[in-house]
Amino acid sequence: METKLTLTFADQSRRERRFVSSAARIMLGRDAGNDVAIDDSNLSRRHAVIENLRESIHVSDCNSRNGTTVNGHPVVGIVELFDGDILNLGGSCDITVGFRRSAAVSNSARISVPAIAGSAVVVILALAGVLIALSVWKEPIKSATNTKKTKDRRIAEPSPSIVKVENSAEVIPENPTDQTAIAVKRVMSKLSKDNAPYISESGVNDVKRKVEEYRGSSDLRERLRVVKEGCAEITAEAERINLRPALLMYAALADSEGQSGSNPITAARRMSPRLLSLRATFGTETANSSLLLIAAYPYPFNPPIGSQTRTPHPLASKLVEIGGRRSTVDTSEARTVWFLRDKNAVTDEAYQLVIRLLAIGVIAQNPTQYGIDAEPPLC
Repeated sequence: METKLTLTFADQSRRERRFVSSAARIMLGRDAGNDVAIDDSNLSRRHAVIENLRESIHVSDCNSRNGTTVNGHPVVGIVELFDGDILNLGGSCDITVGFRRSAAVSNSARISVPAIAGSAVVVILALAGVLIALSVWKEPIKSATNTKKTKDRRIAEPSPSIVKVENSAEVIPENPTDQTAIAVKRVMSKLSKDNAPYISESGVNDVKRKVEEYRGSSDLRERLRVVKEGCAEITAEAERINLRPALLMYAALADSEGQSGSNPITAARRMSPRLLSLRATFGTETANSSLLLIAAYPYPFNPPIGSQTRTPHPLASKLVEIGGRRSTVDTSEARTVWFLRDKNAVTDEAYQLVIRLLAIGVIAQNPTQYGIDAEPPLC
């Protein structure tokens, strides 16, 4: 059984590249000597290796500087790959994994016509036996849908009351609140290269309420129009400080709300330098790191120049205090604004800024759906 692996990704010029191979070992990295050489400064010279073991395919990180993830989960040791997985190298290069298996047929395995005929007789007799058995079997056959095993190592087979989100490894209940959760997570995925963002149920409900408050808002309509006109400027500024354009744009829309004489373009210019300095503390590796960055923005934090790295931000101190090494909560949840809110460890002003950002992000995907006559603002 031969497995042909396909790796699809964009190069530095944003042109799609496709690598196809059935080799047992495939090296990936920045060095030209790799099987898949990607000219990206975030990648190590020898970054990761994929091993095609016929029955399964695995990836392992080669002690790279910026790490490797599969569908947003860090690669520690050896991780099995499945068709459709997203492999990320160094936090900047997404690779879609695809493969198919085919059986090689040798000359000795060819089947003669008499053998085929004999096999057909056997099959017909077997089918007749099955039909007889079914005719006398009175017990209805029970469905085994809910116990079906899945090849995905991260989820269980969904039951009839739940649906699986396309291109996602999580199962979400089918009700209006969870439709909001899907929309919010799509927004969060635009804030960083995070394929599995976390948000609490209470967080989803807070965003949903805010979305309804904005429905038909003339103020938000005008601010979305301003941002659409200034999209190129905001995008350029975001790229200059290495932020996702959606993060700076939605943050500026959220921060400019209710401020007399302020518009989102002005807010983006005002926020940019401070977000850049806060980025060293909170990072933007995940969607929730990006949201912590936004939550940190309203805090009064102005240490003397040159001492920022020695003076902890109040929000960073809270994270250490309640989500440190002794915490029993998983790091992906503990290092979030949702965890801080649950512990009353974040100011209401900071939390509401995050909620406004996400609610505006949801609406910005299709403003007319929410009674707002404006175009999606992203360029």
